Amino acid sequence: MDQISNLRFADDIVLISTSTAEVEEMLNELNVAESGVCLTGCKQPEIERSGRVVVPAEKEKTSNRQKDHQCIKV
Repeated sequence: MDQISNLRFADDIVLISTSTAEVEEMLNELNVAESGVCLTGCKQPEIERSGRVVVPAEKEKTSNRQKDHQCIKV
């Protein structure tokens, strides 16, 4: 039986994994750098398998929109 490893809707992608290494492998498979796609960092909390919720640190507000978006290069 196959397990769901990702969910996609419009321009959003959620990667589902049991390990950090597996997520890194999935990101490599996306091949983001070569496709020229720029992904913004996580805006939503992470929910670990243990049920612990990890909220991303709030970014410093800047007037420059470019500084608010960080490209993830894989």
